Amino acid sequence: MSDPLFEEAVHTILRKRNGMIFRVLGFTTVLAVVAVAAAYISLNYARVAETAPAAPPASMPSPGGSPDAVPLQDIMSLQEQMAESLEATRRDLVTQQSDLKKLSDQVSALAAKIDGLQNSARPPAPTDPVRPAAIAAQRKPAAQKPPKPTGAISVGGAPLPAAPQPEDR
Repeated sequence: MSDPLFEEAVHTILRKRNGMIFRVLGFTTVLAVVAVAAAYISLNYARVAETAPAAPPASMPSPGGSPDAVPLQDIMSLQEQMAESLEATRRDLVTQQSDLKKLSDQVSALAAKIDGLQNSARPPAPTDPVRPAAIAAQRKPAAQKPPKPTGAISVGGAPLPAAPQPEDR
């Protein structure tokens, strides 16, 4: 007797592989069709090129005969209008640059005034007054700390055994 879980697992794996086989088979078929078409075109290129539609040759427009032709006087007037527009734009640019220079100078002057006001609003830095020698001499010497004991020192807070006393001989 076979295990039902095993049979179900085998059927699931076969179903997954069955779908994968169809994908591989379809991809291989498409690749083969493309390869056959490329081989046919490369072997019969002359015949395929004859049957392809040809692009119409570009024709050169004849001067004066085209309905899209613009008279020379119209081109000259357009050129003059463009020159006038360019000159007006240049004048506007110069005006903007001079205005910008004025504003920049005003901002610099205001920044200098603000710095001056901030510096004058601050109190002067205190200076250490010089002590007269008599006051310095009257100063008491600092209390001396008792000397640190020498010998064994407890690190963890546990009491240390008493050190043996040297014997007189």
